Amino acid sequence: MLAGRYATVAVALALLLSPAVAEETPPPDCDASSAYAANSTFQANLNLLAAALRANASASPAGFATAAAGAAPDQANGLALCPGDTNASTCAACVAAAFRDAQQACPMDKGVTVYRDACVLRFAGRQFVDFLREDQWLISELVPAIFTDPARSVNTSDAWFSAAVTGTLTALVDRAAAATNATRKYFATREMDFDPKLYGLAQCAPDLMPAQCQGCFRILQNVVVSARFLSGRPPSSSAFVVWCSLRYSAFVT
Repeated sequence: MLAGRYATVAVALALLLSPAVAEETPPPDCDASSAYAANSTFQANLNLLAAALRANASASPAGFATAAAGAAPDQANGLALCPGDTNASTCAACVAAAFRDAQQACPMDKGVTVYRDACVLRFAGRQFVDFLREDQWLISELVPAIFTDPARSVNTSDAWFSAAVTGTLTALVDRAAAATNATRKYFATREMDFDPKLYGLAQCAPDLMPAQCQGCFRILQNVVVSARFLSGRPPSSSAFVVWCSLRYSAFVT
């Protein structure tokens, strides 16, 4: 995990089983090192933060928002990111649901990260967005924490599947990292007409520098295409950190 002034960031890899559970994502990541009391000033600030992130992320063309509510030592800090192809109402609903998930899974914890299909949410009792500054960005300290349950496999050879997924994700990452349109900065989707057809999605937080975005993607890509996970030929996979996400799925008949 990241130590000292650096944010604790976990990579969560979800190998999705079938269309019926296509929205399965890792459980919330709880930071139990600090807690708040019921009806405290921090809880009031957290409620204000939830409203601000829900409104601001859904109103942002890039589906991204950071916010802080209150003052130290009770300040609540947060970040929300919705995929670039998500509409405003879906983004707002997801951020609201993510806050509910956090409070149910990690009650009274000041720091929680939630990964959902339509958004990523993080909040903490300390400032963590300054981790985006180039002089603090240590990509080597993004530590993978794997979530996987591969129950199905694509009916093809390991070698073919590995090459197809690796090629698709490499092209997708390059496209997303080069995307500078204000409405879809660092966001890209890709469809590769293999048999089976492969679909991919990649997104970085718009506040990242291009090199940071590339580095974040490569961390996720290295996890997804590792032999440990591709050898089972899972039909879909999603990898997340707070700052970026990478997904692929194969259309299996």
